[in-house]
Amino acid sequence: MRRWRSRPPRTSPRESGERARKAPQLTTLDAAAQQTPAGGLDSLRTPMQDRRPRRIAALPAPTPLPAGLRVGRCEVRQVLGTGSTGIVYRAFDPATDEDLALREYLPAALAVRSGPDGVRARSPDLAEAFDEGRRLFVEEALALARLDHPGVVKVHDAWEENGTAYVRMELVTGRDLAVMQQLRARPPREETLRQLLAVLIDAVDELHRAGLQHGAITPHDILVEPNGRTVLLDLGRARQVLRAVPSVPAGATREGYLAPEMDAESKAARGPWSDIYSLGAVLHFIISGRPPPPAAARNADEGVAARLRKADPRYSGAFLRVVERMLAPDPAQRPRDIDALRAALGDSGRTKLRGDASEAATKKPRRWRRLAWWGIGFAVLLAAAATTVWFLHRSGRLPPLPALPWLRR
Repeated sequence: MRRWRSRPPRTSPRESGERARKAPQLTTLDAAAQQTPAGGLDSLRTPMQDRRPRRIAALPAPTPLPAGLRVGRCEVRQVLGTGSTGIVYRAFDPATDEDLALREYLPAALAVRSGPDGVRARSPDLAEAFDEGRRLFVEEALALARLDHPGVVKVHDAWEENGTAYVRMELVTGRDLAVMQQLRARPPREETLRQLLAVLIDAVDELHRAGLQHGAITPHDILVEPNGRTVLLDLGRARQVLRAVPSVPAGATREGYLAPEMDAESKAARGPWSDIYSLGAVLHFIISGRPPPPAAARNADEGVAARLRKADPRYSGAFLRVVERMLAPDPAQRPRDIDALRAALGDSGRTKLRGDASEAATKKPRRWRRLAWWGIGFAVLLAAAATTVWFLHRSGRLPPLPALPWLRR
């Protein structure tokens, strides 16, 4: 059956051009968000802005530094990616004779390039937010520099220069989970997803043990190298400054991955359970292709596990129920820390190995029932074909059947 869709009214090229000039433009400052390492502690609280998409004038992309320019002891080679809080370059360090990643704090919503290498606030009323973000940018980079974990990007040092700040860190190549999701035909199997989650849990646990809190883990912050190494690139505190700026679209702060208690108006305390919510949101994105809806907009009659089961029935009910707990709006209903999350995942894994009782009672009969129906259908078709041939032969519409050799004996 052909599906008909209404067509837009035809317009002349002149009318189309006039409408395009008059139409408001939308911008998403962090659409690509490739390799955007920053920093994050757990003390900042900023008011949540309107979660509806905001229509604002399109901001030009920040002007990158020219190739060959020296910043600190590094020589800029090329741009690797641009995010909501700055630009990441491939750079060369003559002191170590190796390539590395250099990140420049340059949020397009707050600052612009001034001269070949300088940076200044976009306007006087944004100067305070820009200075606060720059301070947090350096502070959290130095906190990350104290960590040494394969699942967390290695930061070497951070400093202020040219009116802004820079971070020198290891060069990590690969694709983030958001890009991999677009290239993947279907979500990974549960076993593969559990392995990925185990690596992320170890990295987040390392942050928590160092007294750090990520704040908003997103698929853009997780990079997978060609050799399979998974790295957590970004911490979210510097990016949270943007949430207090009305001119920044909601998509740039990625609020779909923020726990409800991140709202300053919430009386609930923040803690490891806040990052557990973000990890659950990442799992929701991988399974369904989108982050979870806000807690207030969720259907009370249909839980997260049931919705994800509809999106991909390959995942076990036990595993999806753990994801549902991770995304609970009430922090008290989530695993309290990484150890509690590991225990919950271990219980769900054992349930999957021995077979969930309700799933085992339905999957096995369904398989044999399906085979039985295939057998009955084949027998019916074979009987119908034999009956048709016999009837046509008896009525003379078919020539006599050739005698088989063994009948002549």
